Amino acid sequence: MNTPGRPRTMTIAAALLVVQAALELTDLALSFALRDVLGGEMTADALAKQLSEGPTNISWLGVATSVLMSAIFVVLAAVVLRGSTTARVAAWVFAGLGLLGFVAGALFSTPAPANPSVPGWYLEYSGLASALTLAAYVAIIVLLAPRPAGFARRPVPAG
Repeated sequence: MNTPGRPRTMTIAAALLVVQAALELTDLALSFALRDVLGGEMTADALAKQLSEGPTNISWLGVATSVLMSAIFVVLAAVVLRGSTTARVAAWVFAGLGLLGFVAGALFSTPAPANPSVPGWYLEYSGLASALTLAAYVAIIVLLAPRPAGFARRPVPAG
């Protein structure tokens, strides 16, 4: 996967972007699978309810955001591998915004009371996924921060 001239940091960062997309989609799938246990409910007017009354556990806006962010991360990973400086900067910015959102969510959310019907494995998965998400965001930011020497530059025409 690592071609001559491509820094290993770009390959690792691209892989971490795909991991972020997979974590996002896995969390979405588990939210659907456990919606009765987690207390969420999908209705036709979930978006209107979310905008008027505040967030619900599973909403159409949340589903759309999860799918869109996953697609953006996969596309950015592919374009970073091709050597686009613009994609490298965009991935760096998206990872920074993701980290900012992660930290804000951790600081400003109130812990929900323990629901005895939630399976224990889900709580363990949730903790592991959160740790992986945090580590991946930080790693992507660190790996994509320096400009790679010689990679992702247009060749200068001779003459």
